Order: sequence, then C-alpha cells, then structure tokens
Amino acid sequence: SRAEGSSQQLKKANFRAAALRRAARGLARKRSQITSGESVSQGSGKVKGVGPGTAYYINEFLAHGKIAELEQFEQQNEQDKRKQSEKPKEEEVASETRQEQTDKQAEKEANENQNDPDDTIIVNRAPVLTLWVTVVAERNGFTRQEALTYGKWVAGILAQAKGKAEGRFSTTQSEDHQGPPSKKRKRDDNDLVQFFGDIKVPVQKAEEGQRYAPDANGEDTVDPDDVQEYLERVMGDKLKKVQEAMQYLAKTKSKEKLKEEAYELYEDFRPAYKGWGQKSELYLPKIRGLADTN
Repeated sequence: SRAEGSSQQLKKANFRAAALRRAARGLARKRSQITSGESVSQGSGKVKGVGPGTAYYINEFLAHGKIAELEQFEQQNEQDKRKQSEKPKEEEVASETRQEQTDKQAEKEANENQNDPDDTIIVNRAPVLTLWVTVVAERNGFTRQEALTYGKWVAGILAQAKGKAEGRFSTTQSEDHQGPPSKKRKRDDNDLVQFFGDIKVPVQKAEEGQRYAPDANGEDTVDPDDVQEYLERVMGDKLKKVQEAMQYLAKTKSKEKLKEEAYELYEDFRPAYKGWGQKSELYLPKIRGLADTN
C-alpha cells in the first residue's frame, strides 16, 4: 500500500541520515574540520562535536534528499578506516632492525642463487670480517702483510665484544685479548692506525719497518702468513673470488667514504647470523651490488 511504501522510504531515509552522521563525525575528526564543540541541530536529532561547516553539508544533504552524496560520505569513511588500519602494519615493517632486514634479504637470495653455487660460499662471519678488514686496509695504503694482521686483530676484538655481550666471556677474558697487564703499555697516536670506522688498531714495529697488530697475548705480533693460511683453509678455492668481489666494492669508494662506511657495508653483506660460530651463506652478488657505480 501507499502508506506502507511511505513508511519504508522513511525508514530508509532515517537509516541513511544516521549513516551520514556517523561518516560526518569521522571525517570531521580526521580532516580537522571540527571548529566548535557545540551541538548542532540536524532536524530529527543532534550531532555532537560537528562544526558549523560540516553541519551545513549535513543539513543540505538531508534537506534535498541527496542520497548519492550520503553514500559517498559512507564510502569515504570506510576508505579512511582502511587506511588507518594499515598504518600499524607499515610501522611494524619500519621498526624491523637492519639485521632482520638483512637476514630476510639473505634468505631471499638463497633461493635466487640455488643454481649459481660459484657465487655462494658457506662460511662463518669471522673469516669474512678478517678478509674485509684486510681489503679495506690495503685500499688505505697499508701493505698486504700489515693488512692481514689488522684483519685478524679487528675480527678477534669484535668477536670478544660480542661474546662478552652474550655472556660467553668474562670481562677478564675480554681484557686478556689485549694482553696481560704486565705486557700493556701506554700508547700514543703513533701506535694506532684508524681506517675501519671508529676502530683504532694498535700496532707494533715488525720486520722490515712494517707495523703489525699484536697477537691475542699481546706478547708478540700477529703472523700474516698464519692469517693467509687461515683464510685459505676456511674459504678454499673460493677465496680468490670472495676477495675480488670485496676489492671491487672497496675500489668504488673513496678512501674517506670507505673508512666511514666500512663496518656498515660489512653488516650489509655478511652471512646471516644462525648462532655463535655457525656457518651461513655469503653471496658475492650482494657484495658487488653495494658498489658505487655513479
């Protein structure tokens, strides 16, 4: 009947009016349209917290029966809600540590490099850091023999620091890496070299006027031949390819930039951490990909 039809239309209009008011309140808050906290008359009811500007549009829509505009408001409100709900996910991704992102990238590259074994080596981090420090030192003008001793010293110091942080070594053990107190002596700037970020490597005069890093006991200097043999034993026939990739990366950086970024670059390409002393994949394309090509 006509009366029943009018009743249905009235219910529909009231429902859409209510939807409009909900949408208007949400939009008013999100778009800073609220200019007054006073209640504004809206025909059959009041909408609290809606400013005069928004109230004007509500009145206009209701007065002229602009159903399309009501629906548009509702759709816009839903879109705003969806965007708002996506923000926590974006923040969660942004909050991931650099190492987590690096490890995920490593896993991705593991799948990509399954058919290219020559560009992948399974190794733990210590020899990788030793070789990288060696390459960086050579790029900064030190001899190969000197650089090898610096690589061994830096890798040892950082391993001790990590072990201490994880509770694997006592403070005394960590200090012993520098040598027993009786063997320690006050150093001046001439006894230190700095080429790898903020790390200062202590040096001692060795054969033929070269300066080597001290060994773990502090009683003698590191033997560069021992370090070379260590790298060959750990990396085998892939040592040359790994070294060439690192040298390529180092040569694309100025000496000053390489000094500043050396450790960060290592963090970017080093094998993923799978536990103390555990081996993981080192990807050579990843090393080359960090080069400055501009």
